[in-house]
Order: sequence, then C-alpha cells, then structure tokens
Amino acid sequence: MAEILQEQVIDCIKVEKVYDHCFSLEELPDTVEVSLGRALLPTDSISCQVTAVDCEVLQPLRDPDEEGFRTIDVAQHVTAVVTVVDEAGEVVGTTTVAQPPNYKSVTLYSPLGTQPACEIVDTFCEPVLIVSTGSETEPAVIRILKKLCKIVESLALVRLLVPTVGFCLPDPCAPFPQEFVCPPDQLYPPQLQD
Repeated sequence: MAEILQEQVIDCIKVEKVYDHCFSLEELPDTVEVSLGRALLPTDSISCQVTAVDCEVLQPLRDPDEEGFRTIDVAQHVTAVVTVVDEAGEVVGTTTVAQPPNYKSVTLYSPLGTQPACEIVDTFCEPVLIVSTGSETEPAVIRILKKLCKIVESLALVRLLVPTVGFCLPDPCAPFPQEFVCPPDQLYPPQLQD
C-alpha cells in the first residue's frame, strides 16, 4: 500500500467534473426471423447476445433553462445475434439484427460550458417468445428483448482545489514466485572455514 505523508496542502488539479448524471434502463423488444431449413424443435435452444452497442448525444444541443437544466436527446444503436442450437450442440440457424436507432430524452443540470455524454455500461438479451416455429420454407419467428443500462451525464473540464497529503508513493512491485531462482543461493563452492 502507498505511504501517506503527514502534511496536508491544498492542490489545484485539472479534472473532468460530473455536474449531473443519471442511470437509465432501456428495454428494446424486437421480432427476428431465423432460417433453419426446418421447423424449430422443442429440443432446440435459442440464445441472444448483444454484439455491438453505442450511445450518442444528439446535436445540436438544446439551450439550458434559466436554472441551468437542459433536456438531452440521446440515440442508442444496438446489434444482436440470435442463434439456434440443436440438442447435439450444432448451430442450425443464426441471424444478426441491427435495430434502428432508439431515441430517449433526459433532463439534467447542464449549464452552458458543460458537455453531455452518454455511455452504455451493461447489456442483456434474451429470447422471450416463439411467435412461429417455421418450416422447411418459412423461417422461425422469435421475439427477443434487449436491455441496456446507460449513464447520461453532464461534464466539464475544471480546475479544483483539493486538500491533499502528498503524492502517492508506490511500493516496489512484488515479483511473481518462481521455482527457478536466479542467482542461485550456492553460486560458488563453499570455502574452508577456520
């Protein structure tokens, strides 16, 4: 652990300050078609995985009100893969679904000089309903639900005065224990003792 010096001083540091932020859970249902060349069987397993996601703040930004609050518009882009696997573990069908952008608005304290940002911090996807099992000529139709956990925040690069007790002084890195010792304990032959 780093050693802490005793004398406290006030330092000016340049940091990105969060003026306001919020979490939002988005649930995005979708219906997908998966071609199997046969009907979906009760022994088949269906999986869904989000493979790409991003969240962007839409421009131009709205002006903040007289108290500094503004409505921030964001768009989420999500791509998911739905896979059907038979009971032998073989993939019998897969489909990639790129959902059209999903738009949401949030209101945050975001006065002039701040910049809104959006970040997806977690995703989840699951099949929820078999709409149609399909056939040799028709694809199976599956209802899926994608969930996104996102943070929308209002940021600005600022200089802050903070009380500090000095710099962090790191400990030496601990070596990984090894069976091979270098140099060996007995590097030279023993000497004659008096």
